[in-house]
Amino acid sequence: MRYLVCLVLLLFPFNITTAGDESAENSYFRYRKELKNASNLDALLSFYSKDALEKLNKALKQGVEKDSILASLKKNLPDKVKIKKECRAGDVLYFFARGTLYGLPAEGVIRLKKEGETWKIDKRHWGDPGKVYYRYQKHCNSPLKGYNSFR
Repeated sequence: MRYLVCLVLLLFPFNITTAGDESAENSYFRYRKELKNASNLDALLSFYSKDALEKLNKALKQGVEKDSILASLKKNLPDKVKIKKECRAGDVLYFFARGTLYGLPAEGVIRLKKEGETWKIDKRHWGDPGKVYYRYQKHCNSPLKGYNSFR
């Protein structure tokens, strides 16, 4: 019986999480789905870290409209995103990702912070292949040593 349980676990692995503890990757992709379908910015606020919300509130106080922020977020949301590497430093996690932006290949770094039991979007940076990753590798003890873009 014990061997059967081991075999099942090997063939069908699963993540064990406590109630309310969602993986960072699931949290990020849930945010992307909600952003695509959002009709107002308020629907997305629960996905952002405290620091990101402070920056958002600062922009709103300077007169930036919520609708224009939402439109910009949607316009700059890359397609076909795949997480290629991640590194964690305490309650901060960096995703190094690839996707397409405006139909062209793009690389991005998504920084998430764990607040309580939830991973929150803290910062996103997308750009040309080969230029974005190296800017952030210092945060992860050079996780991209020998990395070749889009190979």
